Amino acid sequence: IMLHRQGFRFKEVPVIMHNAAKRSMHGGILKPLYYIFKMMLSIFVTLLRKE
Repeated sequence: IMLHRQGFRFKEVPVIMHNAAKRSMHGGILKPLYYIFKMMLSIFVTLLRKE
């Protein structure tokens, strides 16, 4: 968001994703909710910045 506000342009690049052999970092119930909360808070704080 901050880079977009400063005029940077973005380009999407295709990638190949593979499954991890270990357990997902978003496994369970609380971890995904905590992750969503952190991301939304981060976006909200970034949008509140004046610069």
